[in-house]
Amino acid sequence: MKFIKIAFIVEGEGEIAALPVLARRIVKKIDETVFIMDKAEPLKVGRNALVRPGELERYVGIAAEKVGRDGGILILIDADDDCPAQLAPRLLERAKRAVGDIPTAVVLAKREYEAWFLASASALRGRCGISAECVIPQNLEEKRDAKGFLTDNMPKGQPYSATKHQLELTREIDIELALQNSPSFNKLYRDLQDMILQLQDSQSQSN
Repeated sequence: MKFIKIAFIVEGEGEIAALPVLARRIVKKIDETVFIMDKAEPLKVGRNALVRPGELERYVGIAAEKVGRDGGILILIDADDDCPAQLAPRLLERAKRAVGDIPTAVVLAKREYEAWFLASASALRGRCGISAECVIPQNLEEKRDAKGFLTDNMPKGQPYSATKHQLELTREIDIELALQNSPSFNKLYRDLQDMILQLQDSQSQSN
């Protein structure tokens, strides 16, 4: 087993538990011999604070201290109405200036983390009360209310809650379906793939 260290920065309460689980599932699919070591709890930073000058730099500095020079940093926020292809590179440039050559990735879920559930909706039937009739919607990354879509497919009076349901649904995401249906999920997958390679190269050079 090969161990790597990744520090996570998230904006939502639900992602504190969900993102490390999702990252481990993806890493296992990429290379089943690689495992993400447990580090401190992900840093939770409000989106408005994270994009503010100086704040992103401060938090990636904290993350870098957690993993050291042989670890990586993954930042995940919701795109909301921003274009991920425009905002993510700007944030990544700032982060890299702050932490140098530490492998770092910035991923914007378009429009929100829950859109990745929609990308795998047919695999989530029966989980958290999701309807057996639930299907993957068209143009899912253009939907403004993925949480509302999930609520509409849950029992009446039992709405979707990120803190209640996000972790369980993350455990059930069909990664192949999500890759097929969500470009932003693809970005997360590719970034983790690149990070694994960078960290393994760094480890081999230090040995």
